[in-house]
Amino acid sequence: MADFAEIKGELKCWKCGRACDSMIEIQWGKLRNSYKLGDEIRWFKIEGGIVPPFTIIKGRRPWNFGDPSILRLLAFDGKLYDYDPSESEKTKIKCETCNAILAGAAARIEGGHIVSIDTYSPQQMYEIFGCDIGKSNIVVYDKLGQYLVKTEWYDGEFRTIEEFP
Repeated sequence: MADFAEIKGELKCWKCGRACDSMIEIQWGKLRNSYKLGDEIRWFKIEGGIVPPFTIIKGRRPWNFGDPSILRLLAFDGKLYDYDPSESEKTKIKCETCNAILAGAAARIEGGHIVSIDTYSPQQMYEIFGCDIGKSNIVVYDKLGQYLVKTEWYDGEFRTIEEFP
């Protein structure tokens, strides 16, 4: 499913600090939604409460991506996470000032609020997260504060239900 939530905010180059773009698209919370820095993540709710993640109610949109109990994470923009380090020029966003490749851009979510948009070099993607972020667009923090890439959500299983209780 190719639905996203849009976050408006300045993407600064990881190398020179100049503005590179003004928006990212993520999959977290209520999709088909628009946010700005400081906003709280919203979840699709109906009379019965929060609709479970990866559940589509027949004939209704939007839907929820992720787990509302997770309040601290990085949600990466899908436009950037297909970087392959063996192809040094493969990128979708390049800094116009210093030509640095932005291999990753993520909304940093703390306490359920969008606190920043962080950018990463190709090397940082591998050094910090230990894998190509293309295997997952969500990175959460474990109980020890370490990064945990949620690869099982990359091609998550969706279910369609007739109605929500």
